[in-house]
Amino acid sequence: MRYFTDIEDVSVFTNISLSICRILLREKKGLDEGSISEELQKLVMKNHSSNLSKATYFRAINWLYQSGIVGYCGKIIEMDILDFKPSSRCFFMDLGITYYYLSRSGADAPTRSGTLNENYVYIDLLKRQEFPEEIAFETQGKAQKLLYLKGDTKGGVNGKVETLPIYLLERYQFD
Repeated sequence: MRYFTDIEDVSVFTNISLSICRILLREKKGLDEGSISEELQKLVMKNHSSNLSKATYFRAINWLYQSGIVGYCGKIIEMDILDFKPSSRCFFMDLGITYYYLSRSGADAPTRSGTLNENYVYIDLLKRQEFPEEIAFETQGKAQKLLYLKGDTKGGVNGKVETLPIYLLERYQFD
């Protein structure tokens, strides 16, 4: 409560969290234009019932990021570093929080499961990375190897595609 002076401002955290879930469910490849922060602002401002100031919104989203509750993921197209789009996706840094807000967002069980899996992969990859702070995924182009994570598989290799049960990701060694 010390962070915000108005009781109405506290509800912005719930609105931001539910909006993050809506974006996770809707934008599977990240945002093409703008940043996740701008998209969240649009959703929160649209769905919030009171006169929420932009300053309050930005304090809340920055607090969520700086406190480690949410993390951002950038996007690089065709491995062209000049075509880097920061903050194209946003993930929760805790799967329990992710599940809680996904359940409140009205997503069905298979969709929740898929989104939780994506969030789990993001957290695991972020733990492996030392620098930079933001992960960037290539979304197009040719790859030397493709790692396919799946919930109900025993795994296997087929050419350049390696399939792995998602629960084994933490043990996987990238070469």
